[in-house]
Amino acid sequence: MAFGFPADEKNINNVVHNYLKSLVWNFQYYYSNTCPSWEFYYPYSYGPPLKHIFSVLATISNINTRYKFVIGEPVLPQVLLLKVLPISSKSFLIKSIRDHLFNSIEFSLEQNASTDTNLAFLINKLKKYFPTKYSINLLYNRYIHECVPIIPYFDTNTANEILSKFELTEEEQTRNIVGNIWIYNPTSI
Repeated sequence: MAFGFPADEKNINNVVHNYLKSLVWNFQYYYSNTCPSWEFYYPYSYGPPLKHIFSVLATISNINTRYKFVIGEPVLPQVLLLKVLPISSKSFLIKSIRDHLFNSIEFSLEQNASTDTNLAFLINKLKKYFPTKYSINLLYNRYIHECVPIIPYFDTNTANEILSKFELTEEEQTRNIVGNIWIYNPTSI
């Protein structure tokens, strides 16, 4: 298996159970019109082989009751943007973060210097999530655009901690709230 750890039974079962839990999450999300968990994610880049899925499924009597989710809270829009956007798309972030943090990160990545110690701490914390050079995993892919970049996972708690260091304007606070959740139901039209 291409997961970066030994393919012993314990690790294989862990991958399979995470994969099956992600399938249950998807079914509940799309067929129950509710989000079973705002915090759940599948922590691997690939799914397990079918033979391992079948062997684990044979031990589960009811997959729908096997996996439980913690609902949690929705991720704030700016936290999500900070987690998923590359530095080149920083214009979508709020001004205080874009101007103070990302300009400094770009400067720091080039010059490896910062004068403000608080800013330097945040820059060093963020640098690993915005590498200028990284590897890609070519496994199971034919073309380069299909490959998975090998970069660290940017957890929500770290993003929340970084964003909490910035004061937002009233307009930015308005942009950074979770609004109403709309569910599209094509049969009700």
